[in-house]
Amino acid sequence: MPASRWPCTWVTILRGEYIYKFVSTSTWSAADASPTNRITTGDKYLDNGKLYVAKFSVDGSGQWIELSMSNTAVSGATNYKFADNGDVAMNSRLAADAVGATRMDRPEWCAVNPINGEIYYTLTNNANRKVEPVGSASAQQGLDAANPRSYADAPTATTAAQNVNGHILRMRELSNESAATSFTWDVYLFGAQADADQSLVNLSSLTNDQDFSSPDGLWFSPKTGLCFIQTDDGAYTDVTNCMMLIGRPGQIGDGTTPDAGVHQGRWQQAEHPDPRGRQAHGGHTAPFPGRPGGLRNHRLHRDA
Repeated sequence: MPASRWPCTWVTILRGEYIYKFVSTSTWSAADASPTNRITTGDKYLDNGKLYVAKFSVDGSGQWIELSMSNTAVSGATNYKFADNGDVAMNSRLAADAVGATRMDRPEWCAVNPINGEIYYTLTNNANRKVEPVGSASAQQGLDAANPRSYADAPTATTAAQNVNGHILRMRELSNESAATSFTWDVYLFGAQADADQSLVNLSSLTNDQDFSSPDGLWFSPKTGLCFIQTDDGAYTDVTNCMMLIGRPGQIGDGTTPDAGVHQGRWQQAEHPDPRGRQAHGGHTAPFPGRPGGLRNHRLHRDA
């Protein structure tokens, strides 16, 4: 990333938590890709910069909100009295609460598409996503554009509506600039079983050889640009163990349909095998208000 400020994006791996970005004040140097002293190089990029949290809007736009004492929503927060920017960094979740950032469905991993620079985030699931939330926002979260599903499905109780199967979200920074404070986004892929209601749950129209649940690990091949997805699942265990999927990523707004392509074979990983049976469907709710971005076939490409 020549002549760019060094960015770092990460997530809080909990239900109803946030997506963050840190932008260093230092400009990236290619020589630092193989540093002699990694500690010194880390200090160069991580000691000074700006911390942001993501807020997603229903129209497919979004903004990075700065978390610092210069933001009056932080310095004047009523939920917690921040002493300084160090306190903000240590208690970033409280700062994100104060600025009204978007609470996400258990964000896990993120990775950058090497073809176009779009950033992908896995949102594994969220038992606290409700159509009619009760209590505080930290206890239960209502539906929003970036987290639009809550439905009942086994092996959870039929009365326990939630985001059972998770989804994958992607974003593009304005002008592909790492220090941008705005972005566009859509949902790349919704996890679901193939026979689930396509208007309420299986919004990516997955078929029997594509369906999956609870995306977790995420990586892009720099050679092919294919997207590798690992699942960490306890909700689809009558059909499969946890698995390795491979997808063609496309780009934001493409909305393309599943692609059979020229693929051979299939990878699976038995991370958390579970012998429990799956109960019947029940009570699907929450139509998707945003823009799903169609699945790409998950079968293994020979040159991946």
